[in-house]
Amino acid sequence: DAERDVMGKIKGIEEVERASAAASGPALAWLLEHAGDVAAGLEPLSHAVSASRGNEALVEHLLGADVAALLVADADAARRVSAALGESGQTGTVSLVMRKDVCEGAVAGAAQRAADEGRLPHGCAPLAGQLSFSSADSRAVVALLGDVAVCETLEEALAAHAHDAFGLRFATPEGAVVWPSGKVTLGAAASVDEEGALVRARRLEEARAHHAQACAACEEAACAAAAAEETLRAAQAESMTASQQSAQ
Repeated sequence: DAERDVMGKIKGIEEVERASAAASGPALAWLLEHAGDVAAGLEPLSHAVSASRGNEALVEHLLGADVAALLVADADAARRVSAALGESGQTGTVSLVMRKDVCEGAVAGAAQRAADEGRLPHGCAPLAGQLSFSSADSRAVVALLGDVAVCETLEEALAAHAHDAFGLRFATPEGAVVWPSGKVTLGAAASVDEEGALVRARRLEEARAHHAQACAACEEAACAAAAAEETLRAAQAESMTASQQSAQ
């Protein structure tokens, strides 16, 4: 049935998620498996931020290895993760991004500041403003992507860089990036149809929502069937009573 089909999709996506974590190293896979035991508010960054389908590949391209980063509550949580990981003996590198940080100056949000001051050229806009994430995760997302402005073309990105006073990265939808240092990286971001971490996270969320709807529909159908059966029994009992009275 529909509920079973959707659950199959969910398990399939979750299996790909586990395989992807394992490919990133034993340490990351272990932390994801024991996230509840560590009690540090661990959550994959790819589950905390979402982009439109046209921007998912670009966001992953800009994040690079940080697309596999884990969000943690704060510095104390990062310490607990470090201690637990050390005790586990697992090897590999894991990136943690704090949701709360006493050093708020580390959060640039420079692209939005440039926009607020009217210092972004026409056709360029802060990337963070085009993403969806909770207010609790805002600091972490902006820390990683708040310095990015998206321009329509490489020519616009280069022109914007030439007049930049905020240390921004200027990116194009195709994946070119002009860095504050003057470095220009070229090469297309993954295609819209290619499945990356953000796409998997979106598909998993959609599948879970469909599963909840399917479960609700099944429960509603079961309740309706039970009510119909009860109505039938009541009608049968009433009919039998009437027949008995007639016989008398």
